[in-house]
Amino acid sequence: MGSFLVSSIIEAIRKAKIDRITNRELDQKKNFVAYTDDIKLGNNAITYIGLKIGYSLDPTDLLKEFSETLKIDPSEYSKSNFSYENDNEKYVKYEFHQLEMTQLPAPYINTIKPGEKTVVQFVVKESEADKFEEYLYFTEEVLIDGVNWISQTNSTFSGETCWGPPNWCCYTASKDM
Repeated sequence: MGSFLVSSIIEAIRKAKIDRITNRELDQKKNFVAYTDDIKLGNNAITYIGLKIGYSLDPTDLLKEFSETLKIDPSEYSKSNFSYENDNEKYVKYEFHQLEMTQLPAPYINTIKPGEKTVVQFVVKESEADKFEEYLYFTEEVLIDGVNWISQTNSTFSGETCWGPPNWCCYTASKDM
C-alpha cells in the first residue's frame, strides 16, 4: 500500500506540473506517513522514497482529519540535504507548503501563495535525487527556428563592459540580433 500512496502523490504533482496547475488540491484528508523501496519512475528505478502528508509527525496526530483542504503549488518546493544519526546514507528532503490566501482590501485582488506549513514531504537518497527531480520536474526542450543565439562571452564582445549603456553586455548583444 505504501508504494501505491507514494506513487499516486508523485503522479498527482507531476501531472499538475505538466498541466501548469499552480493550485493543486490533494485528495488526502488525513495525516499519514509512507515509504517505498524500489519504485520505478519513468525510466529510472529509485531504491527509497519516504512520504509525509500533513502537518505533524506526532503518532497521536496520524490519521486525524485535516481541518482544511491541502493545496500546493507543484512548482514551489524547498529542498534540503540531511542524514540520519544511525545511517551512513545522505538524503534530500523536498517540502511543499500549504497555499494560503491573503485577503487584500478593494480594489486589490486576493493573492494565493505558499505559506509556512509543510504539507507534503518527500525524502530520497542523495545519490538518487537527480533521478527523482528529473521525473517529477521533467524539462521540456524548446527549439526555436530562425533565432540566432549570441553568447555574451563571444569574441565579438571582447573589450565590452557590463557597466552601463551603451556597453551593457545584453544591450550590445541585442544590437547584433
